[in-house]
Amino acid sequence: MHKVDTVRFILYLLLSTMLPEVLIAQDTISDYAALAQEDMGKVNATYTSIDKLSMDVTYSLYPSYFSPAPTDISKGFYKKQGDMFQSSIMGVETMQNEKYRIVTDEAAKLLVVSEVLPTIAMVTPVKIDSALRQCSAISYRESANGQKIYTLNFDKGVFDFQSLEIFINPKSYLLDQINIYFGDAINIDPNDLSSAKQIPMVQIVYSNVNQRPKFRSALFSEHRYVKDKNGAYVASANYPDYEVINLISNKY
Repeated sequence: MHKVDTVRFILYLLLSTMLPEVLIAQDTISDYAALAQEDMGKVNATYTSIDKLSMDVTYSLYPSYFSPAPTDISKGFYKKQGDMFQSSIMGVETMQNEKYRIVTDEAAKLLVVSEVLPTIAMVTPVKIDSALRQCSAISYRESANGQKIYTLNFDKGVFDFQSLEIFINPKSYLLDQINIYFGDAINIDPNDLSSAKQIPMVQIVYSNVNQRPKFRSALFSEHRYVKDKNGAYVASANYPDYEVINLISNKY
């Protein structure tokens, strides 16, 4: 199976368990709960307050918790200017400006136009704020270079993943890394159900962080993706043979 398809499958499982906003009793976690909430609040505030941001994002799939090296690696990026952003993950590109959210899928040859959504959720594949409210235990440690590392554990069966390991840069209060540990053994290759089941881990690393990037003027323009033809959206010349789905009007 192609590595992009494998990592896409793993992340699909993650994204299919979007965390609901359910509050748990604080005494069921640990003394680190208040500290974690404070630090995660700072992270969210930092991402929100930064006017411009550019960074590379690397997704690595480890077939088990103790695997010495990843079996699949996929590289992407995240770019932000104000409330607008563009991201690329495994052939799926998302752009959001003041008017539209546009998602293109290279493998499926699809281009989806929809209304705008909050941008902070695009930085990670899971909602960390909600994860804090759902976890059963929180632990904390610091790395040799001072990174703040929180481990959030979840009761079995709550989500597809068992724990999140969140690495926070103590100087910038931006995320350096997230490790996502699954709870159950799965077929790493969904097209080969006879393959041995393993309990995988997905590592997300943010690098080459630039808070003063220079973007070309058309980067966040919807016209790079679609054009108006007789009152309907059609794919631009940059996306030939793409099917356009307009979720705003619920019409193709």
